[in-house]
Amino acid sequence: MAEIVIFCDVCGTGINLLVGDKVSLCKKCGKKVCAGCAEKEGKEPQCYCSACVAPCFKCGGKRQSESLKQLETNGKMRNYCEPCYTKSMKLCHACKKPTLADEMSKVGDGIDWEFYCKACAPKEVETCTKCGNVIHAKELTKINKTLGKSQVLCKGCIND
Repeated sequence: MAEIVIFCDVCGTGINLLVGDKVSLCKKCGKKVCAGCAEKEGKEPQCYCSACVAPCFKCGGKRQSESLKQLETNGKMRNYCEPCYTKSMKLCHACKKPTLADEMSKVGDGIDWEFYCKACAPKEVETCTKCGNVIHAKELTKINKTLGKSQVLCKGCIND
């Protein structure tokens, strides 16, 4: 049997059209793509090559690379789709840089919260040494003990 072989532009694998191997064209860049390199964006039936789509770091959904937003996570840049970025990201109250909410210090009364990134938190927030609550640094009182360490106390613990 004769062969009609073309090659995947992504990985170089031979695609034999006469035996039923499928070839797709990337909707974005037009490259010939074998089944192993073909990716779908979300639930769309269009095909993309693996270079033109990337997974969201949080949900794993495939999106076109340029539609993903980048956010630094543990020192590495990660891609997030719009819904995950919106749910995960908060602006630092001090420097206004976007950061993942679960990597920030949270200060507030249970209704209104302010978030501080790791760089700003040491200047802006402290932890009460008695109750452990995280509070604005300006709302704490530092007490130097004659013996032992100094303490940082919130208004509630000072009055106890």
